[in-house]
Amino acid sequence: MWRGEVCKRCHRRNVIGFNVSDGVWATVAGDFNILCPTCFDELAEEKGVEYQFDAVYPVSWSMWEEIGNEKMD
Repeated sequence: MWRGEVCKRCHRRNVIGFNVSDGVWATVAGDFNILCPTCFDELAEEKGVEYQFDAVYPVSWSMWEEIGNEKMD
């Protein structure tokens, strides 16, 4: 079972993390607190919001496993 984040729009695993400015996130995401890059991009296009990723990084199942184990120690 996937222990990481799941996109609240498409309900798929969110295996790519990304950062955008707080203002862009607030304008694009609306009520969604977690979005995958694809859903974020679709919503940005629908709303006519130009943006740039500040950071993009992989998020694997093993990273969440490590985070979970650290919390338990």
